[in-house]
Amino acid sequence: MLAGVRRHLLAPEAIASAVRIFHEERSARRLEALAARAPAERELSEIDRKLERAQMMFMKEMITMDELEARMAPLKTRRTELEVLIAPPPPRSSCSFTPARPRATATWRRPCTWRSRATLAKTCGASCAS
Repeated sequence: MLAGVRRHLLAPEAIASAVRIFHEERSARRLEALAARAPAERELSEIDRKLERAQMMFMKEMITMDELEARMAPLKTRRTELEVLIAPPPPRSSCSFTPARPRATATWRRPCTWRSRATLAKTCGASCAS
């Protein structure tokens, strides 16, 4: 029975299906992240305009330094929060699923070291290790 289960789970069709599903889910997550990013970028632009406007008002002596600082403090705090939210994650090397490379059956989840890249290159081909 276990041999039959192994045969069906390691069948090229099953692996190709798993790879396709993996790529679809990964793409969907990327699109969701981009959609969530747009409102934050708009708010960041609005905050920058408000900061600039407050500085211009101070330079034209429409407001005092205390009023300028009172206006700018919450805007700067929110700008910092948004910049952290929008900042892209640090790039990571990964080996993605490909149907043409059946031995590369798992995503490389941790940052690659030179030794692991060499091992990965031997295992699933040079394109995975780059």
